[in-house]
Amino acid sequence: MVVALGAWLLSSPSNVSVSSQASGDDIGLKTSQGSLTEPPAIPAVVRVKDTSSEPQVQMIETAIAAQISDAAKTYEFNSKFPPYSKPLNANNWNLLNPRPFIPRKQALEVGDGLQGVITLDSYVIHNDRPMNVTVTLSSESGSVGGIDSVSAQLPASGESIALQTEVHSETSLHSNSHSNSHSNSSASRVLTGGFSVDQIATLNSGEQSLLVQVTTPSGDVVNLSTQFKLVATQASLVSIGTAYVDGAHLMVPAQFSTDNPGKYRLQANVFTEDMKTPIAHVNETFELDSGETTTNLRVHASTLRLAGAAGPYVLTGINLTKVSTKPGEPTLYGDAQQTSYSINGFDLALYDDSEYSNPDNEARLQFLRNISGQPM
Repeated sequence: MVVALGAWLLSSPSNVSVSSQASGDDIGLKTSQGSLTEPPAIPAVVRVKDTSSEPQVQMIETAIAAQISDAAKTYEFNSKFPPYSKPLNANNWNLLNPRPFIPRKQALEVGDGLQGVITLDSYVIHNDRPMNVTVTLSSESGSVGGIDSVSAQLPASGESIALQTEVHSETSLHSNSHSNSHSNSSASRVLTGGFSVDQIATLNSGEQSLLVQVTTPSGDVVNLSTQFKLVATQASLVSIGTAYVDGAHLMVPAQFSTDNPGKYRLQANVFTEDMKTPIAHVNETFELDSGETTTNLRVHASTLRLAGAAGPYVLTGINLTKVSTKPGEPTLYGDAQQTSYSINGFDLALYDDSEYSNPDNEARLQFLRNISGQPM
């Protein structure tokens, strides 16, 4: 708390007044006995420390230090692995699902509690690949058997296809509690179809709409809709060669083909052969020349040892993009000719046992330790 001049004035004798001199710069004080040649000394400003908020401040500081300490521990773990070969686990949803298409339920205005969901293989669709469409109709309190037809349409081109039923199931549950009885029913119907490359090629690259029309026997039509991104293929992963051990790395030769040379980035996931256990996320950047180019994808032995996986492996979740050369440049996409590739493995004892280290990472880690109060 600050005790200032105003408080002092309020506590001054009542026979003291304050008046401004003609110059406006000096302050004169008058009493009933006359003017004072010098104004009395003004008490020094007193600052009183407010301790009422100390526990809260200390609690906030402790929480911040704990967060920084946790960040330091996470950074310390991640710094043990190179940026091109990071550990992968089932919680890494973004890495496990590149270019994800997120389905969403949409209510239909016909039927009892009828809902529809459109599903595409990916949000990013290449214009030189067919586009598969899946529609799931479901109802928690009725039937989906009364649907006459379901079709998918590309509004920008007018291309349309009929979707065919793949799975149709209806269940009924009957319960009897004392004298009250009731029954619940649920139903679902899965329909599939696909647009050909020729139908896709009529569209321009960029954001596109997909419309699904559901028609009832009475002739009512309700619509479902979604968006996807249509792109031209800039480069392609053609094949994966025989892997080999080089020091602390599993080297995986990868052959690419492109008519648009430049710098590309490939992100992909390494799984165990049965596809049940994620092992490593590979993130490599390289130059591709016009035509075919072979480069190596590296998997560091530290990630293989962490998972205890000697192989064989599967490379999947492949995301190939062209690196932008200037801010604001749109992302250009490549693809892979297969959704997954087999990689041979080796005994983990064949790898060099040296650990990955980076002096810059060590400096950053020490900084985090210092500000969190961790020991050196």
